[in-house]
Amino acid sequence: MDAEVIMILQLSQELQIIMVHTYREENGSVVGFSKLGSTQQNLLFWSVVALPRQMRASYFLLKLGVAAIRH
Repeated sequence: MDAEVIMILQLSQELQIIMVHTYREENGSVVGFSKLGSTQQNLLFWSVVALPRQMRASYFLLKLGVAAIRH
């Protein structure tokens, strides 16, 4: 292993940091929010049903445990 990787692993243990990998398929909602944010609109969503259709679908698929392929 590289020295940098070893140092990061040691620091994460010392600081009690837990690192996890999120599969790309599970990031659909985050991608939707980042696209909305890049439009520089100020939007508030008070419930899941108020989300745009594609973001809502991605959210529900994730909750159901269904893999959603993003392109």
